Amino acid sequence: MLAINKGSDDEKENGATTSGKCPVHHMVLTLKHQSKIAQLQMASNVAQSADDEAAAADKAYDDAVAAAAASGKASGDANTQWETAKHALEAAGAAKIGAHVALVSATAAQATASAALAAATTAHATATAALTAASADLAAATAAVAAAAASNWIPFWDFGPSEAATVAAAAWEVTATETEAAAVTAEAVTAAALAVATTNEATTSATLVTMNTANTAATGAFTAASVLAAASGTEAAVKAATAHKDAAAVTAAKKRKDEADARRKAHGDALKTAQTVHDAAEAAKERAKPQTTK
Repeated sequence: MLAINKGSDDEKENGATTSGKCPVHHMVLTLKHQSKIAQLQMASNVAQSADDEAAAADKAYDDAVAAAAASGKASGDANTQWETAKHALEAAGAAKIGAHVALVSATAAQATASAALAAATTAHATATAALTAASADLAAATAAVAAAAASNWIPFWDFGPSEAATVAAAAWEVTATETEAAAVTAEAVTAAALAVATTNEATTSATLVTMNTANTAATGAFTAASVLAAASGTEAAVKAATAHKDAAAVTAAKKRKDEADARRKAHGDALKTAQTVHDAAEAAKERAKPQTTK
């Protein structure tokens, strides 16, 4: 980094003598030259130290830039994941609400179907009982008709004393027959209604099971999405803080780099000045060097 000529003027060879220029003046210049050598060496050391410091600051700045780029990318990726997780959470929330509404509707439908089944069961039981009663009444009427006819029969007699009972029994039988026919129809209708109600109740019960399963699944998915969104948000915050810290580190490293570059330039300029002063002192010393003769 520096050029120092350390040669002195004591180059006295065997038998040589000095003549010409003043030896004392030359000695003074020699001492000044030696002082400039020391100053130049010191300036060189300082300049070398400043150069090393600036090189280290350059590397630290490059490392800080690389770290900031990496943490910035990681922060961006984490934010993207967080946004994705938030959208997934919103979708899971909507699905959970939809599943809950469907479950409420299915519950109400199943309750209605159960009530209809109970009513249909009661109606069919009532119709069956009415049919049984009507059948029994018809049997009684038929028996009454037969009894009246038997008690009224007198050979060669067209109209006996029990003819009125026979007419009454016949009328009863007609009424009982009509009643039984109506009861048969009612029992058939209620039986059909019972079959429909049974099918509806079975269908709504199956639907309720399905909706309950779907609601449980949607609730679980929403819980999982909530956990993931929270974790993604925390990670994004941590990565953002790291990126902010690394960005600040770049600014600080740039400041230190600029300061180190400024010191390197200043000490480099000082070294050049010291080199110039040294060279001038050396030249002055050489000019004042006494001539030697054998």
